[in-house]
Amino acid sequence: MADMEQNAEVSFSLLDLANMSTDGVRTLLTRLPSAGLYTFELLDVKGSQGEPDENGRAGLIRYKFDYKTLDVKPVDKKVDPLTLIDRQLSESYTLWPSALEEMIGLLKGRYQKAGIPNTGNMGGVEGAAPGWLDGGIGRIIQVRVYTFMNKGQERVGFDWVGGNPAEQAEQAAATA
Repeated sequence: MADMEQNAEVSFSLLDLANMSTDGVRTLLTRLPSAGLYTFELLDVKGSQGEPDENGRAGLIRYKFDYKTLDVKPVDKKVDPLTLIDRQLSESYTLWPSALEEMIGLLKGRYQKAGIPNTGNMGGVEGAAPGWLDGGIGRIIQVRVYTFMNKGQERVGFDWVGGNPAEQAEQAAATA
């Protein structure tokens, strides 16, 4: 099975799958990431806008954050953190029209917590001038990942809590 994941071009039939041993496939109870403190590299930020609704109101604006997992301290001690390293995760952040200024302020707060500049134009949209959202790409950040229930569905939340832990330790040592 691991060979198939490494080469997405592999094709097989339903009969092949039926006869294949799945003993090497770990059992998953959810597709959501395990709760814990993650160290991510921010790979990309892309803004998009949905289609206008039937009343002609502009579609919702969303920013997609793509992360690569560098380190994890899971809450559940049964979870092996090594199984989560190098995993890529995505987060969708919606700018609700009724709270647009607040939502932008919260995005700026994330960047501030991570020590990433957050002034000037936002950017984050292909074809637009780069802005402070783009300035986070390639940066190392710490994020508290948590799960919660919303309308009977399990969801995941991302709470940025800091920047690169190695840089922060160096700064603390230099001031001590």
